[in-house]
Amino acid sequence: MCRVCNIKTSAVVGSVVKNVRRCKKRPVNDRGLSIVGRLLYVTKIASRGEGVHGHVINESTGNLQKTQAHIRDCEFELTNKNGAVEFFQRESERMGIYVSNFEREFTVRTLTLLDELDKSNHEYEVTLLINLCVGLITIPNEYSKRNDKAMEKFLINKYDGAKVKNVLSKQEVGKGFIKDGETVYNNILDAPYALYLRKLRNALSHGRVEFLGEDKTISSVRLNDRNGSNIELNIEELKTISRDIANVHLDFFDFVSPKGMVVNYREV
Repeated sequence: MCRVCNIKTSAVVGSVVKNVRRCKKRPVNDRGLSIVGRLLYVTKIASRGEGVHGHVINESTGNLQKTQAHIRDCEFELTNKNGAVEFFQRESERMGIYVSNFEREFTVRTLTLLDELDKSNHEYEVTLLINLCVGLITIPNEYSKRNDKAMEKFLINKYDGAKVKNVLSKQEVGKGFIKDGETVYNNILDAPYALYLRKLRNALSHGRVEFLGEDKTISSVRLNDRNGSNIELNIEELKTISRDIANVHLDFFDFVSPKGMVVNYREV
């Protein structure tokens, strides 16, 4: 909170905020006075949480200005003005496609591909599944990490807790252990959900995946992190956990995103 203005407002990436005032600590010749009253599309949360970065929305054209602006947490209010939504609608018409927030739409489409994989008898089922994990696990982790405080609030509100056991079932989380510094979770269910998600992401993103099985048939995978953590899942568990994590992500995305900002698109 700004100790001078005694005001604090929070936002997440993708929010539309309005610069309603300038901080009292700003200098007299503050160059940011020109954006007071303007809408800003948030693209980044400041590293220490003391404000947001984003692009001012041109009121006449609806386009985002190229220069990125920074406003402190005492200087903006959350809003859902139509100008921002109209910007995305105009851009979709101009480009001939319907644009959307990538992090949501990509996961939705990857879930559809997972459903199709379930119905098939593909020779490279496990290879395709690992590829699908980018949209089902890796992207949800990145979005959750950028909005960690909101994620914890969402988990507590929806699941009455932020641990694995609050969000996922014992039958699907796999076996193994998770390390976090000096803390070791021999029971994966007791680990924080965000930590579990991060360990899965680390293994997938850095190629620390072992295929296990007999007679050239893959029956399970072991996901390893460089600190020694490992999570072993059979193929059906990996499918289930990927689907459930993706659905948690979609619920969280809708929880933090301004209503009306998501527009479906078609591939061309």
